[in-house]
Amino acid sequence: MRDIKETENTQKASTTTHDFSPKASDWGFLNPMFLGKIRLCDKEGRAIEDSPVVTSLALDADLSIESQYNSPFENSNPESRLPVLMGMLQAGDWVNTVDKFFGGLVNAMGKEATGLSDDVKDKMNQLEGRTNFTKINSTQIYVSSSSARLNAILFFEAWRDGLHEVEHQVAMLQQWSLPAKLANGFIDNMLDNPSIESIFPSEVPPFVSFSYGKKRYSPLLLESVAAPLITPMDSDGNRLVVEANVTLVSRQAFDKANIKDLY
Repeated sequence: MRDIKETENTQKASTTTHDFSPKASDWGFLNPMFLGKIRLCDKEGRAIEDSPVVTSLALDADLSIESQYNSPFENSNPESRLPVLMGMLQAGDWVNTVDKFFGGLVNAMGKEATGLSDDVKDKMNQLEGRTNFTKINSTQIYVSSSSARLNAILFFEAWRDGLHEVEHQVAMLQQWSLPAKLANGFIDNMLDNPSIESIFPSEVPPFVSFSYGKKRYSPLLLESVAAPLITPMDSDGNRLVVEANVTLVSRQAFDKANIKDLY
C-alpha cells in the first residue's frame, strides 16, 4: 500500500514539475554541420552565456538578400508630362489629327483655316517610331536594402523523450518569436509604477543567432514559427516528430562586411 502511494506521489510530482530546458535528440554519428542551432544573443550578435540552445536537423534553408533601386529620371521627361501627346507623336497619329482639326476650323470671318504645311508635317512625321528614353534616364540609383531574410525547415524527432526533445524545443522557438512581456495597459502601468519604464511597459522579443555548417548568422529576430499540431504522439500527447518552418530576419540590413564575416 505504501509503495502504491509513493508511486502516485511520484507520478503527481512528475506531472506538476516541468524542466523547461530543451534537450536535443541524439543524432548518433550524424555530422554536426547538418544540425541547425538557434540560441539567444545580444544586439551585437554575441552569444549569451548559459542560453538554451535549440538544436534540430536542418532539412532546408535559404538566405534572401534584397536591395532596392530606382531611376530618379523616370518622371523627368515629356512623356510623363504629356503622355497622350507624346504617344500620338510616336505613333504618327498626332500629325493627321492636328491637320484635320486645323483644316476644318472656321475662323471668325467664316473662312476655313489652312491645315499644316507639307514641310511641317514631314518634320513632325519624323518623330514616328522614336522615343526620348535613353541610358541616362534609365540609370538605376541605389535606394536602400532590406533586412536579410533566412527561411529554414527544422526537423525535430524524439528518440528518448518527446517532451524535451520535441515539445520543449518547439515551445522555446515560439517563446523567442514573441514579446518577452506585454503589459496589460499603458495607463494602468503608469499608475502602478510611475517611472520612465512605464512609458514603454512591454518588452520586445529577444535577439537570436542561427548556426549551420560553419556559418553563424546574428543578430537575428524570429519573425515566425509554424509547426504542425497533428503528428505522431506518445501516450502522454507529446509530439514525436515535428517539421517546423521558421523565418528569421536580420536586425539591420547586411553590407559587404557581414557577408565576409560569414566566410
